[in-house]
Amino acid sequence: MEVSVCLATYNGGKYIVDQLRSILSELRSADEIIIVDDCSTDDTVSLINEINDKRIKIHINQENKGHVFSFSKSVLIAKNDFVFLSDQDDIWVKGRLDLMLKNLLSSDSLLLSSNFNTFNNDINITYKNNNPLSTDTSKMYLSNIIGLFMGKRDYFGCCMVFRRKLIEIIFPIPSFVQSHDWWISIAANMMRSNIHINNVTILRRIHGQNVSQSNRPILKMIKSRLIFLRMIFVIFYRMCK
Repeated sequence: MEVSVCLATYNGGKYIVDQLRSILSELRSADEIIIVDDCSTDDTVSLINEINDKRIKIHINQENKGHVFSFSKSVLIAKNDFVFLSDQDDIWVKGRLDLMLKNLLSSDSLLLSSNFNTFNNDINITYKNNNPLSTDTSKMYLSNIIGLFMGKRDYFGCCMVFRRKLIEIIFPIPSFVQSHDWWISIAANMMRSNIHINNVTILRRIHGQNVSQSNRPILKMIKSRLIFLRMIFVIFYRMCK
């Protein structure tokens, strides 16, 4: 029941040590952290190496490829049966790994998603998710997909754990996909193999480099929704093969 934690980094030196410490405190000796660095120009890689933990395995892209490519590469390198995704600047809540594994193992689902709170650099909770996932909506697969499309279901990769079998459908991730979070959650719901838990298992750090734009230009919103529909088509095609 070993796990792989897959992590993409790019110029994350300011927060990466805190993040990795929170993860390592949860892991067992046979678990691993797979890090793919996307050609960072700061001290991210050196800080990771200074931790000097054999469970951390770092790979560096030869050129900047973007976060979706780096996450994909990290998952394909991972060797264990259960895969957690992680951002480079968040904090794992104590007990997260055991809680999420226990709930996933008690089901026959491929994907489990949990909830998050956000915090600032002073570890003060600044925002509680207004669209939390709930156990009550775990098997409302069509509703989950529609909710994701409408921005009413908050699926984040950093809140997920999935079984290796899901890789058969979600990989390779098409080059047009802009959000691996969407891609994975759509696939699991279309496969009717997705569950939620009510628990907050991650604290997402809010800072100047990662604050999302709440008022995106209308053309970008339209483009993202067209990509969403294209993802559904591609996943459906793969499921039918």
